[in-house]
Amino acid sequence: MDRADRPKKAWIWPVGIALGLFLVIAVNVGFIVVAVSGADEVVESYNTEER
Repeated sequence: MDRADRPKKAWIWPVGIALGLFLVIAVNVGFIVVAVSGADEVVESYNTEER
């Protein structure tokens, strides 16, 4: 199929998928930032003592 045979709006699906993927990644990064910034500090005895 040549480029001339394609519909004019054939580019909309790849762009929509790319924007959706970008949105998912951005939301996941936001969740990671919130989780890491709000994480409780681990007490020293948890890391050093036997369980």
